[in-house]
Amino acid sequence: SMGLIGNALSLYWQARGLAWLAGAMFAANGGRGVGTFVEFLPRTARPAEHTNWSALQSTCRMCQLEKHWRWPHLCLGAWTHVLGFVRAGMRRAFRASGTEAAVRSQLKRHDVAVHLRCFPFFTDVYPLAGFSFYT
Repeated sequence: SMGLIGNALSLYWQARGLAWLAGAMFAANGGRGVGTFVEFLPRTARPAEHTNWSALQSTCRMCQLEKHWRWPHLCLGAWTHVLGFVRAGMRRAFRASGTEAAVRSQLKRHDVAVHLRCFPFFTDVYPLAGFSFYT
């Protein structure tokens, strides 16, 4: 099931970011997302060469509430320090899983795909973005 996959990815990238900032090795245990692109995300990652104590402390200050650790995308946490890894890791997973090819096969030359977070559950937290947002 793809149920709450965005929330799970937030936890994954927050943990990757915390390990990176702490100069620690990252290793994921548990859920595999079998049959989805998630199974193609790295299960381990080497540590950064140096610990970034100031960014690690900033993450803890920015994510003080319990809900920030359950849903890391609600705060500017450790994941914001590894956006390059997020982009590269997600792109590799989409390609390796065949997800990218499957989506591209459905698009015409000038089509554009737009991701709508939490569709169809639009709320005041995740509203439907106006057309001007995309132009």
